[in-house]
Order: sequence, then C-alpha cells, then structure tokens
Amino acid sequence: MVVRSNYSFLEKELKLCRAQLLRLEAIVEASLDAIYAIDTEGIILSWNKAAEQIFGFSKEEIIGQSIKVLAFSEQEEEIDYLINVIKQGRAYSYETVRQKKDGQLVAVFITLAPMKDSTGKVIGSSAVARDVTEHRKLEKEIAQLDKLNTIVELASVISHEVRNPMTTVRGFLQHLYNKIEDAKFREYFDLMIEEIDRTNSILQGFNSVAQNKGNDRSRCNLGEVIKTLAPLLETDAVSQGKTIKLDLKDTPDILANGNEIRQIILNLTRNALEAMKPGGCVTIRTYQKEDKVVLEVQDQGKGIKPEYLEKLGSPFFSTKESGTGLGLYVCYEIAQRHDAKIGCQTADTGTTFMVEFESLA
Repeated sequence: MVVRSNYSFLEKELKLCRAQLLRLEAIVEASLDAIYAIDTEGIILSWNKAAEQIFGFSKEEIIGQSIKVLAFSEQEEEIDYLINVIKQGRAYSYETVRQKKDGQLVAVFITLAPMKDSTGKVIGSSAVARDVTEHRKLEKEIAQLDKLNTIVELASVISHEVRNPMTTVRGFLQHLYNKIEDAKFREYFDLMIEEIDRTNSILQGFNSVAQNKGNDRSRCNLGEVIKTLAPLLETDAVSQGKTIKLDLKDTPDILANGNEIRQIILNLTRNALEAMKPGGCVTIRTYQKEDKVVLEVQDQGKGIKPEYLEKLGSPFFSTKESGTGLGLYVCYEIAQRHDAKIGCQTADTGTTFMVEFESLA
C-alpha cells in the first residue's frame, strides 16, 4: 500500500511537471520575441517560432549550428566576446545587427541570461532577441523630420533674400559681357555667369523644398506628361552627347498634381543623364503592374555603391561633386504626397528608379 501510495504521488507530480513544461513551451512559442538557448560553446540548442520569423531559419536548419551563422564575418570579435560572456555566466544586454537567412539585415536588441544545472554549473545561456528594425527606422524618420523643418526655414530665407540680388548681379555681368571684345576677359565673364547660374540652380532646389505642398490633384496620364516633356529632355541629352529612349506602354490615368509629376520626371531623368558618360542612353518607361502605374528611368552609368543606397532621398546627400542632394529628395517628398513608392535597382551596368502610382482604373 505504501509503495502504491508513493507511486501515485510520483505519478501526480510527474503530471504536474509535464503540465508546467507544456505551459512554459506554449509561452515561449507564443512570444513575439525570438527565444533560444545557447551552450557554452555558442551552439544553438532551441529555437522558437518568433526566432524563425525574425531570422528566417527553421528549427531543423539552426539547432546544432553556431551563433556565428547569424553574424557577419566582420562580427567575429563580437561573437567571441558573447561566447566568453556565456561561459562566465553573466547576464548581458546589447543592440546589434544580424543577418537573416536571405541576407537581409535585422536590428535586434538581445538579452542573455545564464543557465545553470542543479549543481550551479553554467551550462549555457538563454537569449531573447527583439526585432527593433522598425523602431530604428521610425527614429531616423523623426530625426529626418526635425532636420527638414530646419531646412524649410533656411530654404525660405535663402530663396527670398539671395536669389533677387543674384539675378541683379547676373544681369549686370551679362550687360558688361556684351560690351567686352577681349576674348580672354569674355572667358572670365563666362565663368562668372556659369557659376552664378549654378548657384541659382542650387537656390531653385531650396525653393522646391520650401514651397507650399499643395494637394491640387487631377486625372492625368504619365505617358502624355512624358511626351510633353520629351523635347526638353532630348535637348538636355543632346547637349551632353547622350540620348533619350521612350518606351511608353498604354496605362490607366492616375490622380496627381501635374506640376509635381513633371518635377519627378525631370529630376530623375537629369540625374540619370548626369550619371553616364557621353554616348550613354537613358530609357524612360511606363507600364501597368496589377493596380499600379509604374514610371521607370534607367541609365547606363556605373551604378550606386551599396553603402549609399540607404541614404538615397536624404537632403544634401549626393554622389556628385556639384550636386546638392535636393533633386532626389524632392522626388521622394512628391511621391510620399501622392502615396506612391520609389524603388531602386542598381548594378555596375546602370541604375533604374521605379515610381509606383495608384491606378484610377
């Protein structure tokens, strides 16, 4: 009877333990944070569903692998330090960037907590990783907005206070230029006028940022807008020893501000022309993709460096020596106001910018 009683007690305790384990497993699997266990050599022992979603590796693929599989080769010292932290049985929290299975980057905040056996010996660490990628993007956007507010204020002052006297100076230089016969002095005046025109172009960029952002939209067709701009674009291309090719498929209309759409086309095309050597060709396309109308501007330049891609659309960022970084920024601002999306594909054979608008069809 005593044996049976002890057996019943043990069976009851075993059921309680199993229930607790199942409850703990359910909590771990339901977590939105990645939760996984690591031994003292940095080998992954367990892996929950959130870890699969955040990092892209399934349990079957990752368990038994080193945590180094989640890091870049340049992060070898960081991983070695973390393994040392685990061996020492220390709790540790840090923010870092990891590489997903598909190569994409993910910003994560990771907390390590020591795991010990019944004797108190350190056997590894539990890791909780929270995906903070969107939070970091939001912080960047907020910082960007603060920066842009300052830019708008400066742009307004510069536009009104500087452009007028610059126009006057240019007018007098042009007047004096027509009275000078010495070729050498004319060359100097050409240089001064050219620099004033360049400065005026920069100020015009500021003015585009500072001007009121109206939402006056009407039905328009991308192909028709491009056709009206074609003579201007072709003139720009010919003056640089380059060509423009139009590949305009029939597309539904979009709801847009015509002036702002023209600004996007001009800015993207002029950027594409400036990215190429003489003899290059810029292709402008329009086509329909599901419920979107797409504008593409493709150049034959040398492409954009990977480290520059994240900065595209930031004010004052430019890869050109004489660039202001405002042209592409204005494109992104206009696209945002039209609920459009700008994408970029680049290689050493050229770059393509795509703008997707909502179709009215």
